[in-house]
Amino acid sequence: MTSRVLTKSRAVSTLDIWPWKYLVPWMREDLFARRDARGNDSVPSSKKINAYDVEDMVMPLHQYINDPVAHEIIHNGATFQITGLTNNSYFDGAHEVRHCVRKYPDLGRFVLQVAKNRLDRMLYIGLTEDHEESARLFAHMVGAQVLSQSGALKLDVQEDQPSGTDSHLSMLDPEDEETNEHMNSTHGWKNNEALNTTEDDHGKGNVIHLPEL
Repeated sequence: MTSRVLTKSRAVSTLDIWPWKYLVPWMREDLFARRDARGNDSVPSSKKINAYDVEDMVMPLHQYINDPVAHEIIHNGATFQITGLTNNSYFDGAHEVRHCVRKYPDLGRFVLQVAKNRLDRMLYIGLTEDHEESARLFAHMVGAQVLSQSGALKLDVQEDQPSGTDSHLSMLDPEDEETNEHMNSTHGWKNNEALNTTEDDHGKGNVIHLPEL
């Protein structure tokens, strides 16, 4: 019983969310008005010839989209929402700005530019009405892109980076290589000769005296 109460307390009513807090009462009132009008109609709806003509039940689309309520809330609603200019805004001048844009449509490009700038600064845009699900989808997509780009970058670096031996040899001309080999062999012969001489001296009991500092 307690869990049910807690669950209900966390629920959010549709009537608390823009734009449904305005659209639902409007459409509900219209539906009830058409229902009452059908009760006074002498011709039942089931006997009408055109089954798609349900104007006596619901508002036609052309009437819906041209209604002042739709103009106030739905037309460019997303743009006004991002810019904080809806009829649910805390901004005192929101109504005046909306009215001005509707009266002078050319000015709408300035509102649109503000909305684009705000979108560019947003961390992410929710893809669904569930914030947690939207954040999860966003993290999944961005994470996949980051891993893909990181792997491609690492592969490019490995392909472009030559090995130490190859880079050293590539810097030497053929003549330099021969000179290098000769110097290495000469130094190796001298080192071996010095080593043998030292061993012979030690074998004969000779002592090497170093000058005093």
